[in-house]
Amino acid sequence: MTTSRPDAFRGSLAIEPVEERADGVRVWSGRTDPVWRNMIGPFGGWIAAVLTRAAERAAAGWLAEAGPGAGIVATQTQFMGAIAEGPFTIVTSPARVGRSVSFWQVDLIQDGAIAARGNFTAAARRDTGDFTEPRFAMPAAVAPEDAPRHAHRSLPPWFSAYEMRIVQGPPFTGADTSRSLVWLRHALVEGEPAGAVDAAVVAGLADAIYPRVFVLDRGPRPISTVTLSTYIHARPEVLDGLAGQFLLLEAIARRVHDGFFDQQVTLWAPGGTLVATSEQLAWYK
Repeated sequence: MTTSRPDAFRGSLAIEPVEERADGVRVWSGRTDPVWRNMIGPFGGWIAAVLTRAAERAAAGWLAEAGPGAGIVATQTQFMGAIAEGPFTIVTSPARVGRSVSFWQVDLIQDGAIAARGNFTAAARRDTGDFTEPRFAMPAAVAPEDAPRHAHRSLPPWFSAYEMRIVQGPPFTGADTSRSLVWLRHALVEGEPAGAVDAAVVAGLADAIYPRVFVLDRGPRPISTVTLSTYIHARPEVLDGLAGQFLLLEAIARRVHDGFFDQQVTLWAPGGTLVATSEQLAWYK
């Protein structure tokens, strides 16, 4: 099935321009891909990714003028309603555009209602030194080939589009900690090129780990992401060099109660570089 190719995720994010207005507002058309369907509509990472792609398209001219290294540095997505299979409309608006930072609002509309809204920050980058807080150094972990491959049983089919090697914290074990440590990448197909990594792909990867309540429980339950924010620390050229490689992902929940939980995710490149950090609030029952 061609939709299982590594670059199928990027392909599923395709949007087409429909209208461009004098005030910079642009209208785009897109369509869901059933490969990425979750319990209700596409999984949150796909929604965040398609909004990120729209923000990149809308900001393309500004990013080109901002120079090498410019890109999306922050994504914030609110999930307002279920997205049905089929076509949708995206509306992008420049909220404020400066010389070194620009801000973009992106709405995904279906049946006349906003189903998801994203706010995105694009920025120019310049060399100002490099520091990572020691407690966010890459954790020690066995090599991906030495970690067991997760078989995705009891999880939606879209999980099989990712290759996940679990170092700690598999789902449905009734663990006494929410922490998981996994190697993660888009599944490779022999003879196919590795799919490229960009800001939209990272936005999807940040939500591709199973929810924290799945680690604490012994079976699945209904889950829905409410808000998802991802901060991309790596330059576009660094992301581009990660094609086909595993990223080490750590996920934890600080508290699970009253029908909601938070989920923090940190992503490292194999060499130890902090690539992205992410946080979400999710509903469950």
